[in-house]
This record gives sequence, C-alpha cells and structure tokens, in this order.
Amino acid sequence: MASKDNNICIRCKKAFTDRQILTCCICDGKYHIDCANVSSKRFYLMETERKSSWKCINCISTKQTPDNVTRRNYKVNVQIENSFESLCDEEDESDNMLEFTSASPKNESALNRSCPDIGPGNA
Repeated sequence: MASKDNNICIRCKKAFTDRQILTCCICDGKYHIDCANVSSKRFYLMETERKSSWKCINCISTKQTPDNVTRRNYKVNVQIENSFESLCDEEDESDNMLEFTSASPKNESALNRSCPDIGPGNA
C-alpha cells in the first residue's frame, strides 16, 4: 500500500517539505504528522523506537492475522430455560390475581374525595 514515490504522503498525496514524517511499520506508508493526527510536540517527544513501531490508522483498524494462526468458528448451542417456571404455578397465580383485583379499598369515599382548593388565604 506504500506509494511508489517515497516523497509523497499516503493520505494527502502532497510532497514532504520537512522531516516531520511518520512511516507505518506494517504497510511502509509515509504520512505527514498532521495527516497522521500527531502533534508536533508529541512527534518530538516520541522516542526512535516508538516512531519505528508506529502504525497508521488503516493498519490499526484492519485486524492482522498471522499466517500460522488458524481461525475456527464454533457454533455453541446452549438451551436457555425460564428459571422462574418452577417457582410459580399457573393455577396459584390466577387465584392470587382474582383475590387482588376483587378486593376493594376499605374507605372508598376517601379515594374519591377531591382536594380542597388552595388559594392565597389557605396556604
């Protein structure tokens, strides 16, 4: 993926005019530090070893698989059961719901009563 011309940035396709260049250790593509999203300060603080192991965004986002690694896709079938099934019985549940819905409040008139108006004199 490296450019035929080593003096051209892979991203912006412009020639290099200074020495602030990063070379990807995987694809050998050369980038302006601005095109690689690396600040001048960070570039100067990078040690030589770090600069030589720098990877471009394309190589980072592409998962590299070594040639000696075989990938296997296994399908695992796991049966999922409802863990609450054994805790409740349909008959018992429907009886409880009937009791709950048929119960009426002890003081029904208290529930239907409206709140008194709060006016300037009542507050």
